[in-house]
Amino acid sequence: MMKITISGLPGSGTTTLSKNLKKTLNFDYIYAGKIFREMADKRGLSVEEFNKQIENDPSIDTNLDRQVMSFADSHDNCIVEGRLSGWFAHREQSKDFVKIWVTAPIAVRLDRIAHRENEALDVTSKKVEMREKSEAKRYKEIYGIDISNLSIYDLIVDTSDKTPEETLDFVLSELEKHGLELPTEE
Repeated sequence: MMKITISGLPGSGTTTLSKNLKKTLNFDYIYAGKIFREMADKRGLSVEEFNKQIENDPSIDTNLDRQVMSFADSHDNCIVEGRLSGWFAHREQSKDFVKIWVTAPIAVRLDRIAHRENEALDVTSKKVEMREKSEAKRYKEIYGIDISNLSIYDLIVDTSDKTPEETLDFVLSELEKHGLELPTEE
């Protein structure tokens, strides 16, 4: 049994890595960011607007986080992608989790997001700055978590100088060191 948490700031490559791991390992997968975006869409809000709105309603964060970790608790082999998933796994003190933080320099992350969202870099920069400040504030207030503290992670992966395939290969190699048995090709 192995449960993998994938966390990182916007544009770092968490979703690409998570989807590649899911495809390779055939693990169950949950993505907190997708659920969050769907919640914002239902309210007719952008992610940034929703982030700002929920600063005054911690129940939205706590309900989402409970849903994500409930998924992890009910699956033997899974990938849990979310900004705080590594922290929740850390607090559970379970040996079943391998906690991964995905990172890239801010310039790389902004470029990726601007390209993905098809928007100007300065617009992306303002949105990301606002979002990261809002999230950091909420995580500290609700859970006492300093999102910049990476000491709880088993693996920190910088994706800025790797292709998605190189990142996947590196992470798979590291997961094998944690006891992952890769599926054999037939």
